[in-house]
Amino acid sequence: ISDNNSQDGTYEILQQYATKDKRIKLFRQPKNIGGLKNFKFVLEQAQTPYFIWLAGHDIWHPQLLEKLLKAFEESKDENIILTFPKFQIIGTEISYGYEGTEKLDDPIQRYIFGFNVICDIIYGLWKTDILKKLRIREIFAPDRFLLLQASLVGKFKSVDEVLFFRRDTGGALPLQDAIAYKIRTVEGKEKLSKIISNKKIKYIVYPVFLMREGINTLKEYLLFIKDTEKFGVNLSLQQKIYISFQTIFSIFERFIKIQYFSLKGKINLQFLVQENLERIKEAKKKIEKMEKRI
Repeated sequence: ISDNNSQDGTYEILQQYATKDKRIKLFRQPKNIGGLKNFKFVLEQAQTPYFIWLAGHDIWHPQLLEKLLKAFEESKDENIILTFPKFQIIGTEISYGYEGTEKLDDPIQRYIFGFNVICDIIYGLWKTDILKKLRIREIFAPDRFLLLQASLVGKFKSVDEVLFFRRDTGGALPLQDAIAYKIRTVEGKEKLSKIISNKKIKYIVYPVFLMREGINTLKEYLLFIKDTEKFGVNLSLQQKIYISFQTIFSIFERFIKIQYFSLKGKINLQFLVQENLERIKEAKKKIEKMEKRI
């Protein structure tokens, strides 16, 4: 457990549990390092064959680990690197799940699928050695970037049972606020963050930083596509060009769409689930067309 320098008594509660159960390894950050770095930190400490993240606001079914591990053990496909369950939004009857990619041998088809699922599935059970090789970056939607890398490297297996309960924490920040937050917490530039948050001059300053975030995000994706051989994925030049164009289109489409709906106050977990289920339908159509061409 990595306590991200909490100031509300959480660490003292964790210490009590760590004293009672010696299996618990407890760490405390000297300062708040941000969510993504804290996620990366606990992964780096892991020394087990399998690894799973648990965020503080969600709830596990008591048999979550057992059933996700069983899915690995029962699979004869060594290319399975992630198992994940169905999800339910806490306080609602809304549950949702996704098909796995264990039937897709083509990494390009898996990549297309990976662009069109909600990123909840990163909270599934991973093969630790594979996950540690992937790049975790401070970019727009780093969870999506992680999943897309993983989709090229291996396959995802779904468990058709609600085992994970997501809390809708109120929706995504408008991109302007998200960028300001990143500049304040990750880059440590408090004054610049306030300038970007200033609604009076946002139309002058904000577009510059929005473009910067878009370029940085796209750069990381394209660098990974260029380096796929380092991850054991051998793609032809034609395949790399194809997924590069898919990536460019999808990133800027997401930027525009999320910005529009977040300003309208319409983005929450239910919205994201529905939007991604619609995108999966489109992804399946693309995959079917690819299979016909083959």
